[in-house]
Amino acid sequence: MKRIILSMLLLSMAMLTGCAVQGPVALDKSYWSNKPESAAVVVAKLPNVQSHKQGSQGLLDMAINNAMAGPLDKHLATLKIDEFREAGQVVAKHFSSQGVPTKFIEEPLDLTTVPKVKKKVKGATDLDYASLKQKYGVDHLVVLTVPAAGTIRSYYGFVPLGKPQGYFLCNGTLVDLKDNHIYWLATGTKTVVVEEPWDQESEAYPHVTSAFYRAMEGAKTDLLRTLVSLDAQQAQTQRQ
Repeated sequence: MKRIILSMLLLSMAMLTGCAVQGPVALDKSYWSNKPESAAVVVAKLPNVQSHKQGSQGLLDMAINNAMAGPLDKHLATLKIDEFREAGQVVAKHFSSQGVPTKFIEEPLDLTTVPKVKKKVKGATDLDYASLKQKYGVDHLVVLTVPAAGTIRSYYGFVPLGKPQGYFLCNGTLVDLKDNHIYWLATGTKTVVVEEPWDQESEAYPHVTSAFYRAMEGAKTDLLRTLVSLDAQQAQTQRQ
């Protein structure tokens, strides 16, 4: 199951962050010594909250599984994930505290409007974020995305192999708007076990709801830890 989730994670990063499939890129501590004159943070358009299914499934199996998950999907669609945008505000404040004039872009970024680069370069994004330099008027840009949010459940055909789990996947990319060079690339992903009984349609799935929001908070914390918390730890070490 862990291998399947990892494969989904890497594929999502490739498709929804505009980056080639690669490992995480840690922000070098020298970044703040050669910091940009300005930066911005933007959160990509958030997805609908829904059930995600993994495992060996044929077309008929998927049709059956989707139909069976209908009531759960209807409930998940009512859940809000706007508070994930707080992660963008945290990053913007962090950059400002490091002496970089930084603004948080209120308008969500529609990644489908960002063109692909004409020629792929190692260590750079596949999407031409440089096209946003004039629009945002900054040198560097942090893009936060949420490829998947809701629940995840394993199947063998149309047979579920367990109950749904709360699920949240988010990515972050720090890119130079001059040449699309990646300075930081990270992922936060979290699955949370749903307490029993989970299938409480008449009560609006309280345990599923709780597991989802815990997964969102956990994934968001994991993502921020790779940038904000790590910088804070390095700064404290330097002062000691």
